[in-house]
Amino acid sequence: GANKTTVFKMSIDSDPGSVEVLFSNISYNIIGLAYSQARDRVFWADAQADIIYSSKLDGSDARQIAEEVRMPDCLAYDWISEVVYWTDGSSNTIEVVSWEGNYRNIVVSKLDKPRGLALHPRRGQMFWTEWGLKPGVTMASMNGANQRPIITDNIAWPNGITIDYSMNKIIWVDAKLQKVESANFDGTDRTVLQEADVRHPFGATLFGKDVLWTDWYRKSVEAANKDDGSGRRTVYSGLKQPMNIFAMSKKEKSTDCDSALIPLL
Repeated sequence: GANKTTVFKMSIDSDPGSVEVLFSNISYNIIGLAYSQARDRVFWADAQADIIYSSKLDGSDARQIAEEVRMPDCLAYDWISEVVYWTDGSSNTIEVVSWEGNYRNIVVSKLDKPRGLALHPRRGQMFWTEWGLKPGVTMASMNGANQRPIITDNIAWPNGITIDYSMNKIIWVDAKLQKVESANFDGTDRTVLQEADVRHPFGATLFGKDVLWTDWYRKSVEAANKDDGSGRRTVYSGLKQPMNIFAMSKKEKSTDCDSALIPLL
């Protein structure tokens, strides 16, 4: 995960809550974060420098892959096409760049404060949150076509969003309504997973049978069962404004994870 100047790895399985700093102070305002297991590279956005970088997990071999990105709140990696997507809350777009930085394109434009982004490369679909005048969750093809709002009611400030690939569901966090919710890809079977003592959730990811989210107010990483919200617990606390979180695995690309990356302030 990350907290604006530091990216660290948090063990979930072998030694829950233990933290290892991967790199620090090579960027000043790290927000978005993504990871390529095949390339063994982490991608992060520096909102102060307006640049998206790629590096090895220890921060070495850092390269710029996109410039003038303004407000890159969330990054997502397509492991099939090997490209990085991101939301830009300033230009109100979703853009894509190849992992090496030699191809870039605007996929979706004219959005209203896009924030969270999640990809389903096998289905060629993506989901994103917007928290402007008409907040909600939208689904579209990964080329930006076939846009379809799927969550439009009882939603106010949706931040992070993640995909449960095994159950064909999305899970998102809402910082104003202070909830963690899930729904089918078409918006049906909407379920409140957590609303007790959820203060300011920002990033979200999956780890095995749990959804994990960062909470700015609680300065923590929280977890609960992804299906029914049971087993709520604090995985790690004492963080200063934890941003996005991405769970990764030595075995799988998506769900069976054993550690998490978090940017920290």
